[in-house]
Amino acid sequence: MEKYPFSLPELKYEYSFLEPEISRETMKLHHSKHHKSYVEKLNEFVKGNDFLMELPIDQLISKKTLDELDDDLAQKIRDFGGGHMNHIMYFNMFEGGHKKVGKMLESLIKRDFGDFKTFEKEFKQKSQDHFGSGWCWLILNKHGLKIKTTTNQDSPLNTEVCKVIMGVDLWEHSYYVDFRNRKKEYIDKIWEKINWRDLDNIILEAEYVK
Repeated sequence: MEKYPFSLPELKYEYSFLEPEISRETMKLHHSKHHKSYVEKLNEFVKGNDFLMELPIDQLISKKTLDELDDDLAQKIRDFGGGHMNHIMYFNMFEGGHKKVGKMLESLIKRDFGDFKTFEKEFKQKSQDHFGSGWCWLILNKHGLKIKTTTNQDSPLNTEVCKVIMGVDLWEHSYYVDFRNRKKEYIDKIWEKINWRDLDNIILEAEYVK
């Protein structure tokens, strides 16, 4: 994974790729303004710290690393490092546009949720119920697949050892241009754009399935 100096990754699709559900304007603002600002701030706080400069982004925001830092620096790394990695995952989640769930994810969902519809309902409900800015995640840990929410730019990696499979951005900047206050509609529409099949590649990286 990427180490310092961190950079804003180019999207492998046009800003208009998710239209009509998510507009070009929203994607451009989200990527070239919001995500970019997290990268710039992260580099500012990591620069000159030999320990942090050697860590890949997933280790940088891990609980193990944050516990070794003073509270102020840990919070900055949590905010801006999380903002960077969370958005990398979010934007990559749409590339390719394969709607069919991969066999590995399908098997794990069946084991841990019963069926895809049950999983979908629970994920969407937790996303809708989350108060304020944050994220809703599907993670894989030693206990199996779990759905959890975090506030602001927090990542599940901040608090536990796990593999983050996917995450839906619940900050208003991700949907307000297109949906105003209709958060539920945004969640429903963004769900249709997820490249489900390629999430199997992320699962294969998790130690829990090896």
